Amino acid sequence: MATAYVLINCDLGYEEQIIEELKHISDVKEVNGVFGAYDILAKVESDQIRTLRETIMSEIRKIRHVRSTLTLMGIENQE
Repeated sequence: MATAYVLINCDLGYEEQIIEELKHISDVKEVNGVFGAYDILAKVESDQIRTLRETIMSEIRKIRHVRSTLTLMGIENQE
């Protein structure tokens, strides 16, 4: 299983709207608002790295009012 943690910066005041949109993406397994340098943390899982990458690039990063993302890829077999 491929896992990534996506740190998301968004436009001020759109955090809750983006969190709700993320909850409707099938590969997003967890989503939380956070304090600090980023606004939202999403855990994304998929059976294939290719599908994981497509979810991040084609779905998460294209959500309106998402300003930037930082993706941390999990190392397989170190769970």
